[in-house]
Amino acid sequence: MAVTQFVVQPTGIGWPDYSTKIAALAPMVGQTIADWQVAEHNIISIGAAGVSYWVTLCLLNIEAITPASVITLRTYMVVNGVERLLAVDTVTQGVDPDIVWAGPVLLFTIHEVVRITAQSAVAGDNGRAIGYDYQLELR
Repeated sequence: MAVTQFVVQPTGIGWPDYSTKIAALAPMVGQTIADWQVAEHNIISIGAAGVSYWVTLCLLNIEAITPASVITLRTYMVVNGVERLLAVDTVTQGVDPDIVWAGPVLLFTIHEVVRITAQSAVAGDNGRAIGYDYQLELR
């Protein structure tokens, strides 16, 4: 993975001191194709056990999903050694934007794996792609 070094400057009173160097990792962009109606499937897993990352961007693209489909997005994170459900959200294709924020992991530091899944109630969504785009920085 390509690593870029840069310095973040504090931007106001009360902000933490981010004047130390941060390693920005190359953006991760792709798609996951699954049978979304058959069962809940992983879209992405972000991070690694014991490694601190700052999640600066995490987007999903639902434009290939059947119009009017309601997609349930779930975010899981390992807490005290056990994977736990962190958040549940629903998006509707054609009502919500095609690009949606993925879970509450945005702009958080993580030190365990965060997993984002999707499930649909519409059989027409089986075999369709959900795209992703996320950016991490090593802390």
